[in-house]
Amino acid sequence: MTTEQKIAKLLLYFHTRNHAKHEIRLPVFKKDMALLLGITPETLSRKLAMMQTQGLLQVTGNCILILQLEQLREKIEPPARS
Repeated sequence: MTTEQKIAKLLLYFHTRNHAKHEIRLPVFKKDMALLLGITPETLSRKLAMMQTQGLLQVTGNCILILQLEQLREKIEPPARS
């Protein structure tokens, strides 16, 4: 699983726990989130910034607003080809 896939999977988990609201208030510090994912905090920050540039998320402190839920899901499970 790539770093982006790990981050997307954890964000989707938080999204599910948040009862499908698109705004997630991170229940842990970003450094702890990085530790959970097995990456450095710097890598987490870079990947979140990249996902924000792609228009998937909006990051403000410890709040993450999911802008493109389906595209975030596709990072983990690419759409089935016909």
